[in-house]
Amino acid sequence: MAAGRASREKRDDSLAILVAFANPLDQYFMHHPEHFLSRSHEHAIIDTGNPYIVSGHMLCAAAEIPLSETTDHEYFGETFPALLSELAFSDLMRKTSRGWVYSGRGRAADAVRLDGIPGSAFRIVCHGRLLETMDGAQVFREAHKGAIMLHQGETYIVSEMDLETHTVRVTETDVDYYTQPLKKVDLSILEILETRNIQGTRCSFGEVEVTELYTGYKIKRKETIIGIEPSICRQLPSGQRRSGLYRT
Repeated sequence: MAAGRASREKRDDSLAILVAFANPLDQYFMHHPEHFLSRSHEHAIIDTGNPYIVSGHMLCAAAEIPLSETTDHEYFGETFPALLSELAFSDLMRKTSRGWVYSGRGRAADAVRLDGIPGSAFRIVCHGRLLETMDGAQVFREAHKGAIMLHQGETYIVSEMDLETHTVRVTETDVDYYTQPLKKVDLSILEILETRNIQGTRCSFGEVEVTELYTGYKIKRKETIIGIEPSICRQLPSGQRRSGLYRT
């Protein structure tokens, strides 16, 4: 089993720590570690034409060397000009005499997630100091007003989420509870590309749109719910399009 770059060069002993979430899959592996540690890793399948993936690579590339509108489309594909405009509109790219450069706050790599679909970048700010950046989906899930956040071992409470400036303001706190969002998920099938019968079940592969609606959050101490707070319903803009296998 490999864990990042730990002891890769000197081949010394190293320690890898897996921190599990509260979802059923993570908890299953925590109670059955042999199933997790004895299996080979998954073979990742990446759509290199996916605009979310391409835009992330563009941000990181522009942070190193200015991008050229006339030559770099060879590396980023036909959507390159349109993505440049969208990233500029989000204040993440800026055109200069040398080419397009990254203009976001913080490191470009921090705005590119590896475990989900990135959206508009939000800045997490405490007393004017930038703590980190999050994409739109993560902000609605973890940084809504009243949420308890952890950052580098410190606890913060969200005092404001400004959707116009994409800024989340937090303050330090010391509490013995945590928050958990309440959401509704709506799934719409946009296009069926292929259908098969697998062990008596009709399964289809295609394009779907996932819309998440956040309505409030639970306040929990350990596993006990001590309160439920409603909030203004927030729907992720235009939902999220995904390709996947589903039963029909």
